[in-house]
Amino acid sequence: PDTGFVGYTHLLVFSASALAEQSTPAVDFIFDEFASVSDVDFVDRDLDLGELGGYIRWRVPKITHRVDAYLVYFAASRMGSSRSQVGDELAVSRNTTAVSAGTSLG
Repeated sequence: PDTGFVGYTHLLVFSASALAEQSTPAVDFIFDEFASVSDVDFVDRDLDLGELGGYIRWRVPKITHRVDAYLVYFAASRMGSSRSQVGDELAVSRNTTAVSAGTSLG
């Protein structure tokens, strides 16, 4: 079940045995934030059947201080099956990447 953590700021993990509980736990700060791009757009400018070319654009998240880079993929489904990365990872300052004309769909 979902556990609310309003007011909690840290995770503590103690090891325990039949004899004792560890006196000093391992500790980590709780960070509950996400950053997702939105409004992904691609217009195919390559008119050849089975080939793509054009620019992929997206709206960057409102909060990017925890984003290290963007990775763009072609995939066979919206869940990412059979995905293939498009180019290299992109800097956080970017919101577009090019797909070279003649890029094969398969």
